[in-house]
Amino acid sequence: MTRAYLALAAICIIWGTTYTVIKLAVRDFPPYLLVGIRQTLAGLLLLGLALAGGHKKVPGRRYVLRQGLTGLATITGGNGFITWGMQYVSSGLAAIIGSLTPVLVVFINLSWRGSEKINSRIVTGVLIGFAGLGLIFNDGWQDFIKPEYRLGIAGCFASCFTWSLGTVMSKRWNSPEVPPLLNAGMQITAGGLGGLVFEFFPRQYPHDTPHHAGLAGGRIPRHHWVGAGIYPVYVCFATPERNRFFVVYLY
Repeated sequence: MTRAYLALAAICIIWGTTYTVIKLAVRDFPPYLLVGIRQTLAGLLLLGLALAGGHKKVPGRRYVLRQGLTGLATITGGNGFITWGMQYVSSGLAAIIGSLTPVLVVFINLSWRGSEKINSRIVTGVLIGFAGLGLIFNDGWQDFIKPEYRLGIAGCFASCFTWSLGTVMSKRWNSPEVPPLLNAGMQITAGGLGGLVFEFFPRQYPHDTPHHAGLAGGRIPRHHWVGAGIYPVYVCFATPERNRFFVVYLY
């Protein structure tokens, strides 16, 4: 259990750098080409590690297809849309929009064939979460009406939805009999290949004159940190038990 919590802490720190690094990368790199190369290589590496670890039994075709669809949702959609959108918005705004992911995970999970029911803990958690987000956004609501941010905001919200959908798909379709490393390898490889395909679509992003905003969006006010502190409380209350630690990891 200690190792699991240490791994959770490590991934939260590592994941926290994602938005800033993407913001730096899209200054000089086409978004979906970036997604395609980095994710395909990462997926192939994970598949290689899975095979090297003795996991050589290939799941059935239907299972592989479901893993591919999950990868298209989380990587091609989730990672791809956020990378595209960050040409137009700051990394801070993208991260805040991304923090809505657990909210969408809850609602998608509830609507998935009615297998989950709304209870007081979920409602309380959602209300606490929105209170925290309100504090974070206290000085930033005007960003949503800036014309130059509209495309980026749309991309970030699309990313939030597709990643949330992929999270629920992964939880429901992953078999405990298949090693997590193999599942992740199949999903990430499929998502990376999807990104490479998207790169050949007509380009609608500005390579020469990107709409880049500041990396951090300036000094972070104190109430933003308070809101960020409230947010994990929402996760613990609102997220169904079996998804809780996975969604905390996303946060």
